[in-house]
Amino acid sequence: MSKNKPYANYIKPILLLIPVLIFSIIVNINLVQAAETKKPTLSRSNIMQAKVLRQFDGARKSLDEYVGKGKWLIIMVWAYDCSACNKEAHSYEAFHKKHKNKDAVILGITIDGWEKLKESKAFVKRHKITFPNLTVSREFFSLYHLVLTQKELLGTPTFILFSPKGVLKAQQAGSVPVSILEDFISKNN
Repeated sequence: MSKNKPYANYIKPILLLIPVLIFSIIVNINLVQAAETKKPTLSRSNIMQAKVLRQFDGARKSLDEYVGKGKWLIIMVWAYDCSACNKEAHSYEAFHKKHKNKDAVILGITIDGWEKLKESKAFVKRHKITFPNLTVSREFFSLYHLVLTQKELLGTPTFILFSPKGVLKAQQAGSVPVSILEDFISKNN
């Protein structure tokens, strides 16, 4: 240590800390800017409002337009080549006709996408379905389903049930007999 410069031993460590301090300041500034300009996140609320579902005529729809309208909403997720969907479509149509003016409606969502619109229309015509149907790609609906239910889409048919107030109450992959839907609704009304 120099007798004339007792602070000389401290200068080198201080000079080494300056780049670390500058780096820390830059990182903190970037974190603050990122927090202030937060990108939108994928939430149930914004996915319900997204106009990504399409009617067969091409009009874009959101799930919000169907949920929470004072009746139970049963979403039937289907595919034109799903054997269970083809086998049971008539029973869901009968359920819809029986309940639509009372306490519940069915909304069909085909995950065949716009590319298979011809096949989807043929499914609806073949089964004489009168409840509304929308189309979306399987890939998008898989994400949609995950955000809504916190569960992966396992296949078709899949059912998603919303209460008359728009609260998600149940989801089920696979066939669901109409009698179970009716029991569930009567117990949860």
